[in-house]
Amino acid sequence: VLEKAKRMVECGHDVVILLDSITRLARAYNTVSPASGKVLSGGVDANALHKPKRFFGAARNIEGGGSLTILATALTETGSKMDDVIFEEFKGTGNMELQLDRKLANKRVFPSVDIMSSSTRREDLLLD
Repeated sequence: VLEKAKRMVECGHDVVILLDSITRLARAYNTVSPASGKVLSGGVDANALHKPKRFFGAARNIEGGGSLTILATALTETGSKMDDVIFEEFKGTGNMELQLDRKLANKRVFPSVDIMSSSTRREDLLLD
């Protein structure tokens, strides 16, 4: 999927990949990746995060070409130390963080966005 998306971007297309979830992708790689010998807290092998980070880091805007946008969800507050470690590894890599509010969802208020906890990087570029 990622390689096809990159080729489409090179041909001038704007491509969006929806990933649900980066946490599950990292867990899957943690299961099948060869052990590196360096295990992070929560039982995550450092080697397991390499491919998900490359996937997520592939998003870009190519001058004279198209753009690749990757929207990914991350599991939080699951009670799993592994999920917390994975979330922290990816937290600073995105351009935007949209937090959802379970209390609003339980009240059937949609979209259940926690506006105060949500943010974007380089918001000054949005105001031009």
